[in-house]
Amino acid sequence: KWGAWAMGKDGHTPNFDQCGQAYNEEIEAIEAKGNVNNATVDALKATRDAICGSSTVGVANGIQLHGMSEDSLWKPSHGRCVKYRLEGQSCIPTLATTGSFANAFVRRAPTETGHYPKGGTMERPLACGPNLVCTGPAFDVLPSTCVKARPRDVCYTGPWWDSSRCPRTSMRTPGMTRDWAIESLQTAFLLFPGEVASPMTCKYWTGSFSTFTQGVRNVTYNIFQALWPRHLVGEYPTLDQLYQHMWNQTDLDLAALKPEDCAAGAEVDGRISKALAMVGSWSHRPNLLWSLIHFVMHNQPSPMSSQAVAASEALANHLSENFWCNDCRGFFTIGVLSTVGLPPKSSQGEEHATYWNLGHNIASEHVATTRGGHPWINPLEFAKAEGVENPFFVPYETSVEMWHVEQI
Repeated sequence: KWGAWAMGKDGHTPNFDQCGQAYNEEIEAIEAKGNVNNATVDALKATRDAICGSSTVGVANGIQLHGMSEDSLWKPSHGRCVKYRLEGQSCIPTLATTGSFANAFVRRAPTETGHYPKGGTMERPLACGPNLVCTGPAFDVLPSTCVKARPRDVCYTGPWWDSSRCPRTSMRTPGMTRDWAIESLQTAFLLFPGEVASPMTCKYWTGSFSTFTQGVRNVTYNIFQALWPRHLVGEYPTLDQLYQHMWNQTDLDLAALKPEDCAAGAEVDGRISKALAMVGSWSHRPNLLWSLIHFVMHNQPSPMSSQAVAASEALANHLSENFWCNDCRGFFTIGVLSTVGLPPKSSQGEEHATYWNLGHNIASEHVATTRGGHPWINPLEFAKAEGVENPFFVPYETSVEMWHVEQI
């Protein structure tokens, strides 16, 4: 944004009222009457010439007024090419991200209702460069910053979690199949603080403590039951069916074991230790949990049922209290819930999908696959310098492309 703001010479605004033929005729009418009071005709003409920057009637600041429209005189800004903002620099979301005009500039929202019906002005050209996206002001951990956009249909390996089972690398169509939805539900079903009792231990499945883990599993089951997109993946499995699906794979019902039998079997190579290892591996695949969350949220109807709205809120609290790793729970509680709050009370499905996209992006800024190690030790700059950084920010439009299934 630069230069003079109107079409006249040196940026002055050509004055139609005092510089045209009509005003000159008024002066001549005064002159014809004679006996002019308070001002002479010469003074009026001199004032007119000063205002217009010309002694020629019909010319103002170098502009010939005849045939000129007032609407064409305004030039509030001149077009000028500026450099894109670079990764890590501040930004304003000023680029369209989808459609035929992807990466085209868009106007900012008007500041007052009724003004600028097609949008307001772009105050500062702070647009991120190609392959970068602006996090926006609501992204508290890295507000209004240019970052790399995470591409669609990819899972990253890392030092802590197992991403070998990833729906997006196996499916190139939006959404999930029923098999993927059930497998993802199986992982979500095992949510519980890992430092207290991991599913790969006997403490989780047997003895007095198993009552608590079973209670958390029931809560998880009920949450996803209210959100399950039956129109896409069929009926929600019963609790017995879900357990049976698990035990068919382990060839052993771990919850039916006596504590002493489980403890003995866990110490030797055999059915029990192999079953514990298998269910333990399921609980180390959080990408399946997040995949299920985005899938169910992006396919909610509008309006959602009151049970589904309540389940979305319950899920946020549930992750804060029961996600497997304690650091992750802390980051989610402080970075997401304390900043953007719980999911909306609205029954509009897209508002819930937007919330969970933002929440996951905030959480992903901290994770080891983004930073190449523990987020309290490895800053983003370290991961970038060492070449182990992975993009973490999924634009909402990309999330829609991956998870929303259009109904025919």
